[in-house]
Order: sequence, then C-alpha cells, then structure tokens
Amino acid sequence: MCRFSCRRPDINLSLVICNGIGMEPLMLITNLESDDKRLPVTITKVYLLRWRIEEFYRFKKQKFNFEDLRVRSLNSIRNLNLLTSIVVGFIASMSEKGEHSRIVFDIIALSKRIFGVAKFNLYAIADGILFILSKAKNGISDLLRKKPKSMQLSLFHDSGFQCVG
Repeated sequence: MCRFSCRRPDINLSLVICNGIGMEPLMLITNLESDDKRLPVTITKVYLLRWRIEEFYRFKKQKFNFEDLRVRSLNSIRNLNLLTSIVVGFIASMSEKGEHSRIVFDIIALSKRIFGVAKFNLYAIADGILFILSKAKNGISDLLRKKPKSMQLSLFHDSGFQCVG
C-alpha cells in the first residue's frame, strides 16, 4: 500500500492496486489502516462482493424493467420486488452452474449471442428463458391441467384376458 495526501489531511488514505483482475490494474482507495499484509486482499474481496450486489440491482432494473412499475400501493411494490428477486435468484443459481449444466448451456445457446457470452452470464440466461417462454402459445395452463389416464391397459384388462408371466 502506498500513502498519499488529499484535501482532508486529517484522514489517512491508502491506495490498493490489484493486477490481474482486468485489462488495467484495479485501484482502490481506502481509509482502513492495519499492519496486516492481508488487508489489500480483504479490501479487494469486499469491493468485488459489493460490485456483484450492484450488478444484481442493475440486472433487475434492466431485464425486468423494475423502475417502470405501475402499481398503486407500497404493498404491491414490495410483492413485485420479492417476486423479481426470486426470479433473479433463480437465474443466478443457474448461472453458478455455468458450463457444467447441460440445460444452462442450452439456454445460453438459445439466447443467440453474437459476440459470445461474458463471464457475467445472467443476461444471456434471461434472454434464453425469454426465448423459450415466448414459444409457449397456451401459457402454463397445459402444464397445470391433469392429463387423462391412458385407456390402453384398461381396455385389455376389461376384455377378460389375463397376462401370464
């Protein structure tokens, strides 16, 4: 860590430079002080975790148009927020499986990316799921309806024939 001064001389700031995360070094400024040599690694990990949270909200706003709500009550906003967070969590859990899951691989392939899929593949998974659901003409009503039992075996059984094994 290197030290530098700023407009407020009463605050000691430290610069943490991380190589290997991106094309250019990542530079973070912190006011934490410690003699522990692991502090720069901890600061970098906390920053990257915070960045993932920012990406979560950005994804939620962009893919689900979350800021364009048309509801009349705070309770409705909370319900939509909960449902959207559940969907984003489901997509994120699929993203964690990544290339190891055949279904995730197929969903990403259906998203029809031109330049390939980035490491942050939530957008590709969401687009793939949207493509799949857009092909469902009857909605989920066919999935919820009970299918009638097959009469094939009952006709054979009612005719008086018996199977001898």
